[in-house]
Amino acid sequence: MPKTASELNTERLYNLLMPSSDAPGAVPYSAPAPAEPEPVPAPVPVRNDKLAALRERMMAVVPPALTDPADGVVLVNLTEAMVADKLDAAFDKFNCCKCDKCRKRAAAFALNELAPNYVAARAEQIEQLLSVCPTKDASAAVVRAVLRVKTTPEH
Repeated sequence: MPKTASELNTERLYNLLMPSSDAPGAVPYSAPAPAEPEPVPAPVPVRNDKLAALRERMMAVVPPALTDPADGVVLVNLTEAMVADKLDAAFDKFNCCKCDKCRKRAAAFALNELAPNYVAARAEQIEQLLSVCPTKDASAAVVRAVLRVKTTPEH
């Protein structure tokens, strides 16, 4: 519930927003940084390097309740795996900058065009699931994304 103007301590708010060295209780500019969050546990190793990289990224995003290394079942977006698989070839074909920023932009553009396709599967089943997924739309989206990044670079 919002406070009324009479309940707000405007001097405290001003000191929080506009700290100065002579104000009592002011926060100095050199205040210590907040503590780093605990690292995410390492994912279970996979035979395919691209899938291992994908799993690392997914482990950073997916809540631990959705992944259980004990039974080996992980949550994977097959669309993201297909885009990651086709991205390098498209960058080579169109002679586009391969810096990390351009790669991430192209992947984001392509993934925003495509519908997600999440599956819960064991690591060894992911390659088989990828082989039966239709790749025509993913390939076209990756090509459009790489051309878009090439024509409008941000560096």
